[in-house]
Amino acid sequence: MNKLLVLSFFIGGAGIVVGQSNNSAPLLLSGGPNQRLIQVVDSTQKTTGFQVMGDGRIFARELEITIKDFPDYVFEPTYSLLSLDSLKSYVLLHGHLPNLPSAKEVAANADNVNVSDLLKIQIKKIEELTLYILQLQAQIKELRGEK
Repeated sequence: MNKLLVLSFFIGGAGIVVGQSNNSAPLLLSGGPNQRLIQVVDSTQKTTGFQVMGDGRIFARELEITIKDFPDYVFEPTYSLLSLDSLKSYVLLHGHLPNLPSAKEVAANADNVNVSDLLKIQIKKIEELTLYILQLQAQIKELRGEK
């Protein structure tokens, strides 16, 4: 159980320092009315941080997202890749790639998407595109009479 301990609150600088009882890094929130700086101090006293702006933008150097079921299964021999003709028909009919949300679906969800889910879908699409490229390259070689 993580208990939070508020160590200090600065009215003028709008800063809050929070530490957890399990000895994890304390968290410092600070900033003016249009920006928020979130800093984390690690066990070596190294401070890192990112900014959360008042307009909803976030600035950070790196972002780690947990992705379960990474889509390398696309390269398994049992994976059923749509033919290019089927893919073309799907896109013409639906106006978006298979397994991706449509613009209407995203708008219906207040323009919100789950970044982890979207990234996983994008990786899957990149891997499928790679397979299409390899198929097309094989067809080109065959047409040229190459091995």
